[in-house]
Amino acid sequence: MKEWLKHTVKYVLLALFVAGMLYINIKDHAAEIIDTLQHLQLRYTFVLILLSASVYVIGGIGIYVLCRKVNPAYRMKSGISNSLISLFLMNVSASAVAKAAQMLLFKVKSISWEQGCSILVMDQLLYQISYMALSACAVFISCDLLIPLFPEESILALTGFVISTVPILAVALLFLCPGVFTGLSKGIGFLIDKLQLPFDQLSIQQALQRFADSLQTANGLYKKDYRLMLKVHLLNTLKLSVRHSLPLFIAFFLQIDIHPQDIPLFFSASFFVDLILSALPVYGKHGVAETTFTLIFTPLVTAAQAASIMLVWRAITFYTNTVLGGICMLLSPDISRSSLKKIKQNTEMSA
Repeated sequence: MKEWLKHTVKYVLLALFVAGMLYINIKDHAAEIIDTLQHLQLRYTFVLILLSASVYVIGGIGIYVLCRKVNPAYRMKSGISNSLISLFLMNVSASAVAKAAQMLLFKVKSISWEQGCSILVMDQLLYQISYMALSACAVFISCDLLIPLFPEESILALTGFVISTVPILAVALLFLCPGVFTGLSKGIGFLIDKLQLPFDQLSIQQALQRFADSLQTANGLYKKDYRLMLKVHLLNTLKLSVRHSLPLFIAFFLQIDIHPQDIPLFFSASFFVDLILSALPVYGKHGVAETTFTLIFTPLVTAAQAASIMLVWRAITFYTNTVLGGICMLLSPDISRSSLKKIKQNTEMSA
């Protein structure tokens, strides 16, 4: 079967699955949902698109702050472009392709492979620390309402929190104490050899060594620059606050009555959805994101209102942002179609 046919079949099946999940979410309240969506004025739609896009603009400013440490000539628009192009490739391809494209964009701006890796490691480390702090607060706020209502989903949310927390704590430990990495690498090699696991020990140790080199570079660049780390942490906090406030803004613009005491719960419910989705090994979260969102938000509003908020939320946070990222990539002089094709081929070969 030709490659284009495989991709066509994959996307058609994905579209059918998403359509089916959307139908399940809206079929019982279609008339109410249409009536609710009619309250969304065009000007408010643009405001929501700008708010949603600002999440990745803020993320790009964070990349800019980290890159300036390596290359003082690095410009803010390059960081924003890097963030949006990465978003587009993450949504339409794979995480590895997006990260490889970011590395290419760094290289164009005179940032070496080692420095680029250290920037991505530091960016992810600081982001996850901010995420852990805010999500813990969100779960604490919502524990009296959401956890009793959704005991099984709460287990998934807790799993998502652990999935987000444990690796980043391990990376933070290795960042602060690089010497630990040598023992860890030897320990993994020993286990592979002793248990006769079906892994290439040399390849794993080489990958670990590349990661160790990135951590060492990051350690040398950023470890004692507390002001820079605080700046990126504040940017991440702002980024997450805007991102998880979007359902509340959507509800306001749809003229849905929200009790003042439920405003913090909207913020918490958004994090709750995010944590559940991070525990599910589903590519792109298509269909699953819509169903999870509607389920978790229904106790705060009616089922029809929750479905209405979900439709606008998914449209602006995923589809609109993907289009904006694609436009940014098309307009960027730093990345070409041929270089992207090469990145994808290299990524598939390494996988």
